[in-house]
This record gives sequence, structure tokens and C-alpha cells, in this order.
Amino acid sequence: DFDRDRLNDREKFVMLQFYANIYQIQERYDEAIEAYNQMLVLPNMTQEQMEQTLFYLGSLHYVQEQFREAIDMFGQYNDIAVEANEDVFFRIGTAHYQLEEYVEAIPYILRNMEIIRSKNEDISKNTYDLLRALYFNVEDYESAYQVLRESVVLFNEQNDWVLIPA
Repeated sequence: DFDRDRLNDREKFVMLQFYANIYQIQERYDEAIEAYNQMLVLPNMTQEQMEQTLFYLGSLHYVQEQFREAIDMFGQYNDIAVEANEDVFFRIGTAHYQLEEYVEAIPYILRNMEIIRSKNEDISKNTYDLLRALYFNVEDYESAYQVLRESVVLFNEQNDWVLIPA
């Protein structure tokens, strides 16, 4: 370990970040989470440092399938983020999906798609499939059908065509 009393806040942040990265590489995720949690309580963190720390905490919890914690960290990230991050919205949506909280998931997946469209980028087939599954699970068949139709037009995959009623 390092002598934390002899380092300023910026140096402590850098050292904790270094340890967190090493732990992540070694797949020692609990220790990486602990390092990031220590970073969160450092005074005088910059906006960028705070965003980065919350993003990595959310990602680590997500990887470990600790979806409730991931949602919390990503929510905190969204509360302070200067720019909306489509990946964060997607992960919150999929975390809710994993927790079978389908109604809660839908707005996050829609927001993810909105951000991607605003950047003139293509939305993945998986995202359309997830949104369709969410609508289906909440028995909003009209919306599920609309997503299916969009998916057929965009991706023209046989698996989608067979789902369209004759």
C-alpha cells in the first residue's frame, strides 16, 4: 500500500486509480470496487474524475451482475454527467431487464436509442430486439409490433419476418 497521509488529493486519486486498474486487469472486481469507492470520498474531485469513477463503479457492478448497485451508480453518473452517455442508459435498461423490471427498463432503452439517433449512428439489432422483448413483457403488443416492423425494414432478417402476422 502507499502512505496516504503524504499524498495530496490528486495523488491519492491517481494511486487509487492505478490500484483499481490493476485489480480490474486481474479480475479482482471487489477490490477494484473498493478502490473506486475510496476515490468517491476524496475531496476536491474534478467533474471528470467524479464521472469516470461513477462510470467504472457502475460498470464493475454490472459485470458482476450486481444490477441494483449498477443502476444506483449509473443513476448517480447521470445526475452529474455533462453529456448523456448512451451506454449508461443501455446498461441501466438491461440491468432493469435482468431484474425483470420491464416497465422501468423501457425509458432507458428509448433514451439510449434517442442519443444514438442524435449522433446519426446506427442502432444495433440487439437493441431493437431488447426493446421489442420489453414491450412484449409488459403486454404492449402494439409497440412491440411497431419495433418489429422497424427492425424488419432496417435489418431484413428472416427471423423477424416470420414473427409478422400474415
